[in-house]
Amino acid sequence: MVLASSSNFIYMKRIISALIPCSKDRDEYLSTSSCIRYFKSRVRKEDIPEEYSFIAKVAMNYFESSNGGLLDSSVFEVLVQNAKIEDSEKVRNLALFSNFSREHIDYDKFQFHLDHFIEQKEAEWIAEQQTLAMTALEQGFTDPSNKIRYQGPEGARLILQKIIYENPYRKILRTNPEGDIRNDAEDVLEDYDNKKKGLVGTNEIFTGIDRIDEATGGFKRSDLILIGAATGEGKSILAANIAHHNCIKGKNGVIFTAETSRKVYRRRILARHSCEPTIGRPTGLDSNKIRDGLLEKDEEVIFLRVLKDFTENPEYGYLNIVQVSRGDTVRSIFDKLEEIQRQVPLDYVIIDYLELLSPGRRRQQRREEIEEMLLESKEMALTFDNGRGIVVIDLHQMKIDARSKVKPEDDKFYTIRDFGHTSEAGKSADVAVGLLYTDELRDAHELACKLLKVRDGDLPPMFKLFERFSSSYVGNLG
Repeated sequence: MVLASSSNFIYMKRIISALIPCSKDRDEYLSTSSCIRYFKSRVRKEDIPEEYSFIAKVAMNYFESSNGGLLDSSVFEVLVQNAKIEDSEKVRNLALFSNFSREHIDYDKFQFHLDHFIEQKEAEWIAEQQTLAMTALEQGFTDPSNKIRYQGPEGARLILQKIIYENPYRKILRTNPEGDIRNDAEDVLEDYDNKKKGLVGTNEIFTGIDRIDEATGGFKRSDLILIGAATGEGKSILAANIAHHNCIKGKNGVIFTAETSRKVYRRRILARHSCEPTIGRPTGLDSNKIRDGLLEKDEEVIFLRVLKDFTENPEYGYLNIVQVSRGDTVRSIFDKLEEIQRQVPLDYVIIDYLELLSPGRRRQQRREEIEEMLLESKEMALTFDNGRGIVVIDLHQMKIDARSKVKPEDDKFYTIRDFGHTSEAGKSADVAVGLLYTDELRDAHELACKLLKVRDGDLPPMFKLFERFSSSYVGNLG
């Protein structure tokens, strides 16, 4: 295999596979071996781009080592320190040269050993963090990388959070969708034909609120949705309605609740289901009467009908409500979602609410922590399920001073800048929804709503929703 010039002789995937010849094709194995020898000559002439010198030096060491091709660990560490490639590739190279000889190895066998190696390295890293936490608890520990002093129980807890948040091995084997879009004509036409035939909603998440769904065309995978309101003005009720709507449409989702207990959310979903036309009670059941065991005899009959339909209807989707603590982070939520995803393919996740979660890393200001959590939420939306993505709906408080200025009767409403503790909302969110509930609106059983941001659409004017909070219902007005 001859590679003529420095502009075209680097093919990362080919080189990585060349570092240990793992291929089901013997000819390709021989070809990649020639490639390594080529690197060997380029290294000696110092004729190779700096960013690839690590790969080349390891390849040369591989052929010249006298112990059957195994790389000395001290040599490897020096190379790693000077390397300018991704951590995932460093780990791959360490696995290749610390554990294999240069004989031809089947790719499936290679992948098995690589998985085992990464698990081993992860266990070693976790053990190191646990040791540092014990040191912090007993006598204190100063992290040389950032000069932060960890001491006592709080310091130990922060170090252990790294296991959840900063685990360097967690994403090693994750893949992402990629490919030349010139090869995507079939997928593009299929998407277009589905829309043309009216087959919408296959991949989108709808709210059941006409004005929102028309403006957004439905929430898409990789979308970060923010729902903002003051305390007690409908964030959780609207979230429960969105979850219920998608559940009965066959979508699968998870609600992570840090403010409201799991039992309260469950009761709200069931109260909302009692409003369905198929149940036969237009006003639904009072959530508080369910809570207190005060339903009338005829209402108990309805309640049993609600339970039977909601739990046994095969057309409904999966809806998991997870109670989280304030020690949980966006990272731990991501991990829990991946665990659930292995059992049930998920379409959306609701976090109620973001500001009650713990930051992955402590910052000097709370605003910085919340902005980082918003960025993590957006990353979750983009990267979940190996890059397939998921709809992430975050509930968020509005600024206290902004609440005193909004007056729907004068068409004065929140803006995207009114989300509390952050300026990141306007950058990270794909869709932002604001809610407002005043005494006048309460008397009319109405809830003011406005789309504050739609990344790919126009912003409609403020509109009103009908609310019946007693039965956890929010819907179209009229």
